[in-house]
Amino acid sequence: EQHLHPYATFVHHMYVYPLHLNYDSQKIFSRARNIAVIVELRDSDTADAKSVECIYGRPGQETLVSQQSCPVLHHSTAPTWYEEIKLRLPLRITAQHHLLFSFFHVSCNIAKKKDLASGTSAETPVGYAWLPLLAKGKMNIEEQCLAVAASLPVGYLSIQPLGLGKGNSGPDIQWIDNQRPIFTVGFRLDSTVITTDQHLHNLFVHAERLLEQPKTAAQPAESETCKILKAAHAIHISSLISFLPTILNQLFTLLVATSSEEIGLNIIRLLVNVFHMLAEEAKRKELLTSYVRYVFRIEGFPVNGCSPTSQQVATVHGELCRHLPTLLHPNNTDFLLVNKFMKFSGVFFDIIIKSMGQFLLSTGRIKMQRNERFPKEYSTRIESLFHVLIPYLNSRHKDLPMETEQLNQSLAVFVKRCLSFMDRGFVFRLMRIYMDRWGPGDSRILQEYKFAFIREICSHEHYIPLNLPFLLSPNNRPPDLLQQFCLSEDFCRQHFLAGLLLQDVKSSLNEISHIRKLGLTILKDLLAKHDLDDRYQNKGQLSRIALLYVPWLGIVLENINRISDGLEKKKHDSVGTNRISCSSSYVFARESTTTVIPSTVTSQTSTPKSRSNRVTLHLDYPSPIRSSLHLKDTSFLSAIAGQTSLSNGHSTTSLNSDCSTLSHDGTVVIRHSETNGTSGGRPSHARSISVTQPTMIQRTDKFTPAETKDMLISFLFVVKHLSPDHMLAWWHNCTESETVQFFTVLDLSLLYFRYVGKKNIQVQGEIGNDAKSSKSAKASTLPARMMPPNSESANSFDSG
Repeated sequence: EQHLHPYATFVHHMYVYPLHLNYDSQKIFSRARNIAVIVELRDSDTADAKSVECIYGRPGQETLVSQQSCPVLHHSTAPTWYEEIKLRLPLRITAQHHLLFSFFHVSCNIAKKKDLASGTSAETPVGYAWLPLLAKGKMNIEEQCLAVAASLPVGYLSIQPLGLGKGNSGPDIQWIDNQRPIFTVGFRLDSTVITTDQHLHNLFVHAERLLEQPKTAAQPAESETCKILKAAHAIHISSLISFLPTILNQLFTLLVATSSEEIGLNIIRLLVNVFHMLAEEAKRKELLTSYVRYVFRIEGFPVNGCSPTSQQVATVHGELCRHLPTLLHPNNTDFLLVNKFMKFSGVFFDIIIKSMGQFLLSTGRIKMQRNERFPKEYSTRIESLFHVLIPYLNSRHKDLPMETEQLNQSLAVFVKRCLSFMDRGFVFRLMRIYMDRWGPGDSRILQEYKFAFIREICSHEHYIPLNLPFLLSPNNRPPDLLQQFCLSEDFCRQHFLAGLLLQDVKSSLNEISHIRKLGLTILKDLLAKHDLDDRYQNKGQLSRIALLYVPWLGIVLENINRISDGLEKKKHDSVGTNRISCSSSYVFARESTTTVIPSTVTSQTSTPKSRSNRVTLHLDYPSPIRSSLHLKDTSFLSAIAGQTSLSNGHSTTSLNSDCSTLSHDGTVVIRHSETNGTSGGRPSHARSISVTQPTMIQRTDKFTPAETKDMLISFLFVVKHLSPDHMLAWWHNCTESETVQFFTVLDLSLLYFRYVGKKNIQVQGEIGNDAKSSKSAKASTLPARMMPPNSESANSFDSG
């Protein structure tokens, strides 16, 4: 089927091949030896009927002639012909169209003067045969053996055998050789209009009856239509490819024209099977893409006599979203159908989106408000479809990874395109339906699906306007300003996409390295896209964009203990110091003399107004990022005994409690009480408050260098483009410890992005490429001071 293509031009030809005539036994004509056959096409059997000029002429003739003859075989009563006659068929073929074959005896003795004087013709008719083009509504293209009549009466098409040897109906006629089939003729159809596939022919004929306007005859029963649709599953793949645009147009037209739910369900079943045959059996999925992009256009069908411009119009997108939830519901369908749909869900969603766009343009509703463009019933159908499809991602991802991945991608693309057509709030609700299915601890493949969905949504061309990056005045007083600096409920509601992205990237930091890399890469690529976007290069635009990512500053500070300084730890007898760089010595000198309470907080609530309980950590071997703290183990024992409430490594005595990461052996938690919510005279806050995730145990494993660079480059983007006023406002709400951590992150950035020289970069690249080979080589080495065996020693062992 690779050489087949859908018909794109109008071709409607038939080739006629007169093969053989057997006149050996005829007794009616005395002279019937030099026999010629003349072929013509007629549209009537009346006395004055004329031939239709539709036969291609030979060289020297007109382009189209009314009749064509075959060469004469001299002195033969059983001639055989090898002629091909090409006809251009009428566009609309009726029951009256038929081929007429006229047989003539050609006289070769024309030299007699008396014959010339009397005007006698050299051709004498010796028989007639005819064949209607249609038999039971289908083209006659099989090789036929026809009876030959001695004359051609008026109304000869009505002659039909009565059966049981009782003769024929119609006018009286004399048959040659007792009506035996003595004339053989062959045909070949070359048409992009008429099909030879019986199942496809039945579908076209039945669709024509259903779509006939005005409806002059009784409509076929619903059961008959369903029977035709079910039989259409057996259409041959070659016919399917050749007539693909026509088939799909007919099916979608039937879908919007029928009000029967059973017919609609059978149409969608047939569509799923057609897509499967093309993509899997014929390996021609590109034909579906071409159809959706260049061919698909189905007008709406008025419902209950309404005008096409009203809302009461049956559309392709409306009918698909109406029937798909019923068809794909686990209680009402078979798994094979669901599997096929998941694999080709992208085609269905592309058709839905294009139908939505055509509907808005054809009805003029593109100029209306987004929440008024589509009826509420359509929004309800989309929600129902999402509620049916999304659970399949979770339940079938192990058995059908390719199908579920395709379904996930199709849902993401569909939601992204809906942002261009539909109400923003409704589309965000669809996203929330999707995101509510996932949570921390999901399997790796489900996490990949989630971030693939987020990546697709964030690639929308109008991502920034959808986030409503309004200008924020730095003169606003807390907590109004503070709510925009953390992942608060207000922030996530006003900047939905950015809040959703930051929440999931933050959550991914507690997952395995592969998932962390996915989330950080999406954020990094998105910020790079903003930085290079020509639309946002004017003054003040990037600063407003940076406001969408201010919570990322707090997220980085919360995970600062997991960022390696790149240097080996040096232990001292009592108190050790590990400086990141010389430029940060003033920070750690201050930390060595004063106890700094870290404020890496993960809370479920908004910014606390006061802190009645503080959690501090005391370490034997202090980190340059964390202050030196005392060591005790009573708190852990109390927690085990149930005297102290610890949840996920955090204190649960107060919603406003803080905790730091337990990153060294021998650490304990000691609770201190504070009477006010200030530290050093400045209010403090938890910047990255999660409104959807429960408080998680902070991890102590280190980020890889690549992950660290992704985090830092995103951090630097916000710092670079954030306006000075907003930067000062953010600092004003930081504790002293948080301010120190901020400059520590800048110090780390200098460390990770410093230029180490071209030679070192090249060496590092070679080491990275040869990591696996070096490991395998090290594993195969022998112990030290032991000579590896050679061939000679091996031979000596064998000889011994």
